[in-house]
Formats: sequence, structure tokens, C-alpha cells
Amino acid sequence: MRFPILSEEERKKRLAPLKGKVHVVIDTDTYNEVDDQFALAHHLMTPKFDVKGIVAGHFWKNPQTYGVEGTAKASYDECRGGYSDDGQPAGRSGTQL
Repeated sequence: MRFPILSEEERKKRLAPLKGKVHVVIDTDTYNEVDDQFALAHHLMTPKFDVKGIVAGHFWKNPQTYGVEGTAKASYDECRGGYSDDGQPAGRSGTQL
């Protein structure tokens, strides 16, 4: 693969810090491991980020326990702080976001 040769000016321009907010969509499997909960909290609480959406993803730890679409639903409930759409506790959420 041949990489383009950039001028010093173009390289500095591309490496310059972004101005304003960074628009992000978070794709996470929050119910699987705690690192995703911390990343989610970090993005939601950092003023530099403008979170446009959160996608609750599947994970592959014991999928038979959760059934079809169950792992994504578990992550979705965890993103909601452990509450389902009807406001009732869902899953095992230990962290309220």
C-alpha cells in the first residue's frame, strides 16, 4: 500500500485538535463488563462530547441464558440505569447512570 505524502502544513491541519464539541454515538455492551459502564459515564459527563445516541449491543457471554435478542436487551436495560421502559427494575444493574 502506498501512503500519500503530506506537506507539513496539511499534516498539522489534520492533527490539530477539533474545535467545538465532538459528536459521538456510543456502541456498547454495558451488561457484559463494567468497563463499558465507565466509558458510557465518561462520555455522558464530559462536556467536550455531544452524545447523539447510544446503541446497546450484544455480547457473547452465556447467550443461551438470555435467549434470542436477550443480550442486547440486557445491555439496553443497563444503559437505562437498570430500569426497563415501564420504569420497573430490570436485570442486575449496580450502577445508576
